[in-house]
Amino acid sequence: MFAAQLGDEAVALADQEALAPLDRGVAGVARPLDREGRAARAPITAVVILFEMTGDYRIILPLMLAVVLGTVISEFLSRDTIYTMKLRRRGIDLQVGREVDPLRGMRVSEALTTVVPQISRDISVTEAAEQLAAQGQEALLVVDEAGQLAGIVTAGDIERTLLDNATGARVGKIASYPVVTLFPDETLSHALHQLGTHDFRQLPVVARDAPTRPLGLLRRGDVIGTYSRTLRERLESRNELPLAPQQLRGTQLVETIVSAHNRLANRRLGALRLPGETLAVTIQRGERQIIPRGDTVFLIGDRVTLLARAASIADLQEWLAEIPPDVADRG
Repeated sequence: MFAAQLGDEAVALADQEALAPLDRGVAGVARPLDREGRAARAPITAVVILFEMTGDYRIILPLMLAVVLGTVISEFLSRDTIYTMKLRRRGIDLQVGREVDPLRGMRVSEALTTVVPQISRDISVTEAAEQLAAQGQEALLVVDEAGQLAGIVTAGDIERTLLDNATGARVGKIASYPVVTLFPDETLSHALHQLGTHDFRQLPVVARDAPTRPLGLLRRGDVIGTYSRTLRERLESRNELPLAPQQLRGTQLVETIVSAHNRLANRRLGALRLPGETLAVTIQRGERQIIPRGDTVFLIGDRVTLLARAASIADLQEWLAEIPPDVADRG
């Protein structure tokens, strides 16, 4: 009945002769139910399909009006079709090209640090400074007695307070609140915009259904690291290595994280005897990207990228897995 009414309106606008009620209904159905014309925005396809179904030339003009009207309304309500919406979630915009901003396809949950020290707002600044140093963090989440987010305190906040000789001050007095927070399902593009807009180095991540329950912390370094890893994985999946003069034929990138029992730990690059034809390419140290030289010392926690001949990969992995004699003796 609703479709027939739309058909009547389209017929009146087109100044056509009266159509049969069934044809009016078909013309009306073209607007609300046509996937090609409205959801996928292919109005010509919709007109052709509906004309083939009826075989009536009189329906073409009202059919075109109904389909175009549906397409215009759809574009007004949303810039995406059912197909381009999926692509946009992956960071692909067909209007400006592929992967203009890959961060739009990544979520905060993929990059956040979940193990974040939490402190009570009632402890002293001196105790907070000790915890900050012990954890090697730049910020601590401040929580109340119920474990709910009550603020965030940074190394800068603590340093300024200690310089003012207010060592007995409570963390709750210097913590920043209210806190700008992120949700785990938000994009990293939005998160990076928030970090840049407020000039923050990190932001707390909270549950969407419980905005005061902390889930972790997102740092600038986390965003950059996730972006780099994702981009490298995409390039490698297309057989397009980023360091590729002639696609680095016969070579392969190997990534390792320096641990206390690793051969690289606390050793100078120049003093190491890397397996045959192996080159240390980069070191990811927190937010810093380091190009190693002979006097560079590998620290625990460093993410090291090595370039080696494909034939030497097994030897390199075995070498990295071995525990140095001095470490074994201590164990």
